[in-house]
Amino acid sequence: MKKIITLLLIICFFITKNVFCQETVEKIFQGKKEVYFHFPITSTNEISYLTKIISIDNVKQNTIWAYANKKQFSKFIKLGYNYTILPAPSLLCEPHMLDNIDVKQPLEWDFYPTYTAYESMMYQFEQEHPDICKIITIGTLPSGRKLLAAKITDNLDTNEDEPEFLYTSSMHGDETTGYVLMLHLIDYLLNNYTSDPRITNMVNNMEIWINPLANPDGTYAGGNSTVNGATRSNDNGVDLNRNYPDFQNGLHPDGEEWQPETILFMDFASQHHFVMGANFHGGAEVFNYPWDTKSELTADNNWWVFVGRQFADTVHENAPNGYFVDLENGITNGYAWYEVDGGRQDYMNFYHNCREVTIELSSTKLLNASQLPAYWNYDYRSFLNYMEQSLYGIRGVVTDAVTGLPVCAKVFIPGHDDDSSFVYSSTESGDYHRLIKAGSYNLTFSAPCYESFAVNNIFVSDLNTTIENVQLQPIPGLSPSFEASKTNLANGETITFSDHSCGNPVSWSWTFEGGNPASSTEQNPAVIYSTNGTFDVTLVISDGTNSQTLVKNDYITVANTIIMQNGTITTCSGNFYDTGGESESYNNNEDYTFTILPVTATGKVKAEFTSFDVEYDNSCDYDWLKIYNGTSVSAALIGTFCGTNSPGTVVATNEQGALTFSFHSDYGATGNGWSAILSCDDSMGTGDEVPSSVKIYPNPITQDKLYIEAPFVINSVRLLDITGKIVAAANPEAMKTQLNVASLYSGIFIVEITSGNFKNFKKIQVIK
Repeated sequence: MKKIITLLLIICFFITKNVFCQETVEKIFQGKKEVYFHFPITSTNEISYLTKIISIDNVKQNTIWAYANKKQFSKFIKLGYNYTILPAPSLLCEPHMLDNIDVKQPLEWDFYPTYTAYESMMYQFEQEHPDICKIITIGTLPSGRKLLAAKITDNLDTNEDEPEFLYTSSMHGDETTGYVLMLHLIDYLLNNYTSDPRITNMVNNMEIWINPLANPDGTYAGGNSTVNGATRSNDNGVDLNRNYPDFQNGLHPDGEEWQPETILFMDFASQHHFVMGANFHGGAEVFNYPWDTKSELTADNNWWVFVGRQFADTVHENAPNGYFVDLENGITNGYAWYEVDGGRQDYMNFYHNCREVTIELSSTKLLNASQLPAYWNYDYRSFLNYMEQSLYGIRGVVTDAVTGLPVCAKVFIPGHDDDSSFVYSSTESGDYHRLIKAGSYNLTFSAPCYESFAVNNIFVSDLNTTIENVQLQPIPGLSPSFEASKTNLANGETITFSDHSCGNPVSWSWTFEGGNPASSTEQNPAVIYSTNGTFDVTLVISDGTNSQTLVKNDYITVANTIIMQNGTITTCSGNFYDTGGESESYNNNEDYTFTILPVTATGKVKAEFTSFDVEYDNSCDYDWLKIYNGTSVSAALIGTFCGTNSPGTVVATNEQGALTFSFHSDYGATGNGWSAILSCDDSMGTGDEVPSSVKIYPNPITQDKLYIEAPFVINSVRLLDITGKIVAAANPEAMKTQLNVASLYSGIFIVEITSGNFKNFKKIQVIK
C-alpha cells in the first residue's frame, strides 16, 4: 500500500500522467500566470476543439505544444491527455541586458534593452530624426508601461496619398526576437534616409508605423530590468492573440473580456487606414498567412502565396541551410497549420481590410542576445520587400466629381472579392490601395449618396503599380435614410437614431410611434421606449424647398428583459438572457431552474434563441442548458446544449404550454451566454424543432455576402429583421448557399434555416 501511495504522489507531482485534482493544479501553478507543456494527440481533428480551451503554440506531427492559464489548464486536465510540463522558454537562457543605450552611437544590436532603456531609445529616435520620426503612445497600461509606435514618413503631420503600413512585435511577451529586430529596423530606416535611394523612396511614399513591443507587461513580467521570466500572456494571464473579435466565433472567442492591450490596438486600428502589416512571433520559423480561423482560402490566396514565397526565398538566400524552412519550406496557410480563433491577423484582415500576416522569426523564443545580429542579417531584406508590397497593385484617389473632395468609397472586384477582401478609400485623402496578384480585373466603386462607377479590364503586373483615379457623381435630389443604434430593445431602454440621408437636407422631422419624445427635429435624436410592442419610425427631410418621407414599419420592437433565475413566471413576450444579461457573461458556479408559463390557456411558450455560447465540452458536462417540455425538470427533456450548439427555436407541446430551463456552470471558464426572443404560439408545436449543426458566417457582417453551410440539405433560408420581416431568402436544396446582404443596414437580424421538419435560428449582426 505504501508503494502505491508513493507512486501516486510522484505521478501527481511530476505530471507525467493525467491525475486530475485541484491540489495538483495548485502545485503546478504556485502563483504563476501560465504553464508551458506538450502532449500527444491521436488525430489532427482534435485541434479544432483543443484550440478553444488552451493556447496552442505549435503542432508537429501528432504532438501539440501549448500554454494555459490556471482556468484553462483546469479544463484541459479533465480531458485525459498524457502531458508533460516544460520549463518556461524565457528561463532557458540568461539574456544580455543593457540599461544605458545611446542610439547616436553605432550599436552591435547584441542585447535586450531594459524597459526603461526601451522607452528612452524610442524617444531618442524622435529627437535625432524629428523631420521623419514621431513617437506615438498608443496607450498606457494599468502597470504604467506604454504601447509605443514610431511613425516614419517625410511629412509627419500631413495625410497624403500613400499607404499606411504597420509592423508590430511580441504580442506574445516571451517571443522577443522581433522586439529587438524592430528596434533595429527603426534605426536602419532613419539612418539610411537620403543616403539609400530605396529607403528614401519608402519613407517618402509610405506612412510607416512600427510598434516593437505589443505586450510589455508579458515581456517584462520578471521586472523592468530583464526579459528573463517573460510570459506569453499579458499581466492578467490572457493570450492576446486569442483575444480579438473573430468573424466566425464571435466577439469573445476565448471567453475573456477584451484586455487593455486589445482595446488599445482596436482603437488604434480604427483611427488609421492600414493597408498592410505583419505581427512578429517566435517558436517556429514560417510566414503564416490568413485565414487562421477557417479552412476556406482567402480571395487573394495566390497573392499571399506569392508574397510569402518572396519573403521566405529571400531569407533562404541570406541565411544558413535549415533556417526558415518550417511547414511548406517557410510559408503556410494558418488553418492548415492549426486553427486559431480570436487572432490579430484575422481581425485586421476581416474587420479592417488590412493585409496582415503572422511571421514566426525564430524557433527559439528567447534567443541568446549574441545571435540577434545574425537574425537581422537573415531577415531585414525580407522586411523591406514585404513593406514595398504596399506600393504595388492597383491604387488611386476617389473624389467627388462636383466638389473634388475625397470620398470614402468601397472598392471591390465583382466575382472575386469575398470575406472582406475589398478595400475602402480613406476619408482624409480619398486614396485606396488594392494589393493583388498579376492579372486583369474589373473594379466597382460605390459610396452612400453617390452613383456606383465601374472600371473594367485593369491590368496588374507583379511588383508594379497601376494607377486608377475615379470621380463619383453625387445622386441628385433628396433621399432619406436612417438607422437605429438598436432595433430590439428592453423596456425603458434609450437608443439613438442616425440620419444617413442624401441630398444635403437642412431640416429633419421625426415621428416615433411608442417613443418619448414622440417627435423630434434633431438630426440624430435619442429616444426612450417604455411600452412593449412593435413600432413604426418616420423621417421627413427637406432641403428648404422639397421634402421626402421614409417610413420604416414595425422597425422598433420593445419587450421585457427576462434574466435566468430560480422560479416561475407567466409571460408571452420578452428578451430572455442568461444571468449576465445582454452584454455580460454568466458567472461560475451557477445552478438555476426557471419555468415560463403562457399567458393564455391555449398558448404554447416559444423561445427563439438568437445567440448561444456556453462553455463547450464534448459531453456537455461543464456548463449546460437543459430545456424541458413542461413545468419542471421531471418533464420530457427536449435537449442539453453547450458550446455554440444553439437550441434554435423551441416550442412547448405539453398541456400547460410551459417550458422549463435548467442551467449549470462549473467553477472554470464561462461563455458569453445566450439571448432568446420569447413569445407564445396558439397552435400546437410539432415537437420537431431541434437544433442543427450549421455554419453561418461572417458574423458580424461587414461585407455583401452571408454564407451558410450545413451537414444536410438546406431546403430554405430566410433572413429576417428583428420585427420578423423577410429581407433576403433562398431555396438552395443544397448543403451550401449564400445570401446577398449588400442592401442591409446596421443592426440585428435572424437567420432561419429549414431542412425537412427541422428549423434553426441564429442571430447575426450587420455592421456597415
